[in-house]
Amino acid sequence: MVKQSGSRRAATAIAAAALALAAPIAQAAVANLDFEAAEARLYFSGEAVLDSGFQLSVLNEFGAVDTAAGCFIAVCPTGNDTQFFQGFNDGHVALTYGNHQTFQLLGFDAGFIAPFPLPDTAAGSIQLRAITEAGDTIYKSFQFAPSGAEGSFAFKTYGSGTAPLSGLGWLRSVEFFACTWDEDGACSNPNQNLGQFALDNIHLQPIPEPSTIALMALGIAGLIARSRRPAR
Repeated sequence: MVKQSGSRRAATAIAAAALALAAPIAQAAVANLDFEAAEARLYFSGEAVLDSGFQLSVLNEFGAVDTAAGCFIAVCPTGNDTQFFQGFNDGHVALTYGNHQTFQLLGFDAGFIAPFPLPDTAAGSIQLRAITEAGDTIYKSFQFAPSGAEGSFAFKTYGSGTAPLSGLGWLRSVEFFACTWDEDGACSNPNQNLGQFALDNIHLQPIPEPSTIALMALGIAGLIARSRRPAR
């Protein structure tokens, strides 16, 4: 067996501790907001749906959590038999984590909620207004899937669910809303309460709590101090 010197052992211990610190940051658990545990009901302005430390807050108008069968005031998207969030009447919702801690948006499912069947129609876009860790604002736009012959719109997946959406880094919040085509051909919100959307399977990766990182850093400091003690 090859014996390591004291300095070599110290370096090895510090390297191992550094890897232990980095692992939780690189491998923070991915959360999936699928709304299955949320109460199926109407959510009004100021209320929020809570899941896995995240909260989806209704900013104006109202929304609901239910299945497509419970979408009682409009034509909800197809391709989803589970519970999902439904935003109505040009409303917005904001997604945050903990006490405005940072997270990454890896992907989501969304679809247009039609006020009535609209066969062979392109409705508009799901819009994102993201606030970065540095306080910058980034806007993203994703086209809804077009309607089918029966006049309903299907859910569409945006992003891989494993890597951050292109152009987005660490975020403090993400606001979702829908724009719809107006008479001038522009995608607008508000637009006569037509901006309605469904959200499901929002994949997010939070950064660990600062207190957790601080505790791990203290552990590394203790290992360093221990490695520097003179041999007896």
